[in-house]
Amino acid sequence: MIESSGDEEEADEDEAADEESDEDIPGVFTADLDVHTLLFAASLGPEPNSYRQALMCPDAAQWTKAAEEEIEAHSQNGTWGS
Repeated sequence: MIESSGDEEEADEDEAADEESDEDIPGVFTADLDVHTLLFAASLGPEPNSYRQALMCPDAAQWTKAAEEEIEAHSQNGTWGS
């Protein structure tokens, strides 16, 4: 039977701590995505920064639909009160 050394156990603990620390940083999620997903997302280009910009995009209808769905979800969830 092979026993692990204390150094190996410490390395495993350090690795686990590193993984946990990423969870505390807002916006760190890329580790959960594979390379192909990231490349595809990057190929789409920048998202509009405002509703006005979204309305000027070729896919304005999709942006409008997404905004309406988001507002409806907030309404149903009582985000803004009764």
